[in-house]
Amino acid sequence: MHITEIIAYQVDLPLHEGSYKWSGGNSVSVFDSTIVAVKTNTELVGYGEICPLGAAYLPAYAAGARTGIAELSPHLIGLDPTQLGVLNHRMDQAMRGHPYVKSAIDMACWDLLGKACGQPVVTLLGGRYGDRLRRLEAAKVFWSVSFAVMLDSEFEDQRPKINDYPFNETATCSRTHDQTVAHSR
Repeated sequence: MHITEIIAYQVDLPLHEGSYKWSGGNSVSVFDSTIVAVKTNTELVGYGEICPLGAAYLPAYAAGARTGIAELSPHLIGLDPTQLGVLNHRMDQAMRGHPYVKSAIDMACWDLLGKACGQPVVTLLGGRYGDRLRRLEAAKVFWSVSFAVMLDSEFEDQRPKINDYPFNETATCSRTHDQTVAHSR
């Protein structure tokens, strides 16, 4: 298996509360999320995400993540996405620092490894510990469509378009922009 294409999708995720505010007058009302699809020469596609909390909160920001993904992607075409050590070494060679940029690609490759092995990623990482997971929630994001449905070509007719859904309790996740950042020639 080898990587043939990496696509970055920009997705706006509105906040349930309307906005999230912190010191210095900073706030955000929509999370600018980036979904990465790593396509292979097989039918398998892996998905990862980076969703920073605005440029003023952490040293990671959405446009920078997409720019970094575009910069890294050509260096990864042709690599085996299931060889995570090799892949991460190549990313570190191609770009110093910026772990938030690399995280979405790394997640997508873990997703591919799980799909290739027929195992959930939790099993690959050592197994589940207990039956419950505590959740820390700082801001509620409206969510109604899984990214697998949004991005998988098998479900192309079901992909949400901008403003397809009313803004309500079960509401919206809109694919607003996608960009192929690298592909094999």
